[in-house]
Amino acid sequence: MEKVQKAIFIIVMVVAIHSCVSTSETYRQIETAELMFGKDSIAIATEIINDIDTAELSSDAERAYYTLIKTILDYCNYEDITSDLAISWCADYYKKHGDKKQYATARHYQSCVQYDLQKHKDAIINEKIAEDVAEQINDIVLLNKVYRQLTIYNYSKRHKKFLNKFGGFLNFCYICTQKGAT
Repeated sequence: MEKVQKAIFIIVMVVAIHSCVSTSETYRQIETAELMFGKDSIAIATEIINDIDTAELSSDAERAYYTLIKTILDYCNYEDITSDLAISWCADYYKKHGDKKQYATARHYQSCVQYDLQKHKDAIINEKIAEDVAEQINDIVLLNKVYRQLTIYNYSKRHKKFLNKFGGFLNFCYICTQKGAT
């Protein structure tokens, strides 16, 4: 009987301590930005995330979450992202510490950023990682984003090959039409 009372006491204490621990105000702001983004209120989400003082990010978990949401918003707002270091760190963090959805999402946006930075091979590798994880967790929305991005990569590659093969001829045809030659 005494063991049962001790076990109940320990459970009550754990629950009480857990309920006393609250997330930081900064973390709640990031959650709000993500919620607004999910409701297609990108402007509001961007405003919220831009108001966060990064010096107030108190843990790697907050920094990773902030980096993920900030990268998503910057990408969706067509901001000039000049490096993939932050989102790469974020993806590595979520690989070790986060849930699979965050990891797959981070890999997807890492891929998007890398492709824009002309790191095509890395972009394709990371998109395929995102695809694999999204399939494991059956995240249909993320899979749709991944497949759309892979389609863009595939189309761009084929378009580039076409232009390299026929670009000179097309350029000649264009010049001829501009000069009135037929």
